[in-house]
Amino acid sequence: MSKTQSRFTGISKCVLSMTVLFGLVGSLRAAKAPQWAIDLYEAHTYEEMDYRLLRPLDFDAKKRYPVILSLHGGSGRSNKNIRNLRKWNTQLADGRLQDYPCYVLAPQTPKGWTPAELTKCKAIISGLPSVDLNRIYIMGHSMGGAGTYKFIQADPDYFAAAVSSAGRGIKASNIKDGLNLWIFHGENDGTISIDHSHTLFAEMQAAGKPMKFTMIHKFAHGSSHAILEKEVGASGHESGYDAEWKRLVSFETKSSTGDTDPEPNVLKWMFSKSLDGSAVKGK
Repeated sequence: MSKTQSRFTGISKCVLSMTVLFGLVGSLRAAKAPQWAIDLYEAHTYEEMDYRLLRPLDFDAKKRYPVILSLHGGSGRSNKNIRNLRKWNTQLADGRLQDYPCYVLAPQTPKGWTPAELTKCKAIISGLPSVDLNRIYIMGHSMGGAGTYKFIQADPDYFAAAVSSAGRGIKASNIKDGLNLWIFHGENDGTISIDHSHTLFAEMQAAGKPMKFTMIHKFAHGSSHAILEKEVGASGHESGYDAEWKRLVSFETKSSTGDTDPEPNVLKWMFSKSLDGSAVKGK
């Protein structure tokens, strides 16, 4: 029995109806998430903000655990505490974190991401048992990518690493020196133009600030699910098979400075970051 299966055993099964909205090239379509994944994310509410929480595998109170803060896009806006789970939330629950046990916090907002939501998320995180506050990471797509930018500006000393997909709304001058930042964007995004990411990358280069920028070739707005599917490379082109859309995906990753971390795997890259300089090592 796998760790994911053993973790699922014993969890009470309630009947939930869920739709996760994610992008297809040039359009959006709805897909139903696996029930086991929904059940693994506990449903909670804090000060009228709904959120889902995935707890670490094989929890040990003597250890300290990182947190991934996952921000949904515009299609996740609701107050039903279901559509906030993105495709990558299923990926993270499906064994992706066996080497890196951590919490995954997926809040939901009915409007948009503001510093008020960040304050609530920080309160939730501070109350988690055995949490490592030096290893708080953030991932967001579309509106969540813009929310990622808002959050790292609102509290630049809180996050050890940030991943933004199809985001916009930030300038290099507003990014903390030394922040570990990796951004992704579909080449053919017609919802939020990739020009926003090209501009940010150019600004980061000019400022001498480290950042990684991955362009996902021939993908439109709904490209975030591909981020965890393949090692997307440190420079040049890498291709991988996208299991979701059953086709090859081509990535082009470049770094803004010569000392940017070249690690090609997103999770390995993320979990190697810590505010105190130490790293989370896989098993």
